[in-house]
Amino acid sequence: MRISEKIAATTIAVALTLGSAGCNNKPESTPTSSSSSMDPSGEKSSTDSKSSSDFISGLESSNPVSGSNPEITKAPTPEATKVPTPTESPEELALQEKLALAPEIAGLKKEIKLINDLKRVVYISESGNPYNIEAGEYAGEYKKEVIFENQEVGGVALIPVVAEKLLRDKLASITNEADKWVAIIPADISELKTNKPKIDVNIIDFFNGQETFKDIFLKIDINENVSISCPILGNEIVNTTGSLSPTPFGLNNSFNINHFNFADIHNQFLYFTNFSTSPVIDEGRISFGAKIAEMATSIAFFKFNDSALPFNKDHILMADDSLVFLIDK
Repeated sequence: MRISEKIAATTIAVALTLGSAGCNNKPESTPTSSSSSMDPSGEKSSTDSKSSSDFISGLESSNPVSGSNPEITKAPTPEATKVPTPTESPEELALQEKLALAPEIAGLKKEIKLINDLKRVVYISESGNPYNIEAGEYAGEYKKEVIFENQEVGGVALIPVVAEKLLRDKLASITNEADKWVAIIPADISELKTNKPKIDVNIIDFFNGQETFKDIFLKIDINENVSISCPILGNEIVNTTGSLSPTPFGLNNSFNINHFNFADIHNQFLYFTNFSTSPVIDEGRISFGAKIAEMATSIAFFKFNDSALPFNKDHILMADDSLVFLIDK
């Protein structure tokens, strides 16, 4: 007989037995044995009835009714393994800040590079740059620690070919010929050997003993010696120096560098400094960006035509808000 037929036959037999018991008004007798037997009245003992109920209950528990929601025990979700985040050193964080602050310059990309045992934010030439230099060449670097008029603005030191392009573009943007002059700071701050340089740039007055000339000097103070170079555009540059020009701010050497054509007003500047090495003193020609001498921490210069002209931000070469410095050749 099949299992399903056995279950059906058993269920019918139990139902008939339960039905027969339900019609009997006599109370059930207390069982005296665990064996299954019929009493003299024909009733099945309670032990046998209990066994049948247990059997049915077992069938129900092993075959849940459709639509019921049996409890399912979910396996615990394993915790994700936490990977420790690498922490950057204060030096690396400072470099990343400088990288973000460095101004964008057309045709150049910014990156952090180790040069002479010092990590720097440098500019590298890209392909198709407007300076006609090969891709991947060093073109300059950024120094965050440049203070202009008591405000940190940063400074960009650029090689001559890049600085010349920016300077010529700036001059071309000035329409008033009488105002067509722009100074570039000829101090090579790329030579600074520390990550904490101090570079102060200020526009100052000059008193000649009788009258005060407002804002005519641009003065640069640096906490290390750096070289200065020729900031004058063109190929016909006359280089002269002297040593008997005392100034009220402690710079006793004058350095006069001009374009040979004095009518070209944006190419006339007079420099004062204390040289730490002997400058070029011959009367020959010197090209834009050519090294002149080592300066001893300070330099001041002014623009002159018939008289000294006052400085302002419009007359100083800048990349965004950062001052531009000239790297010597």
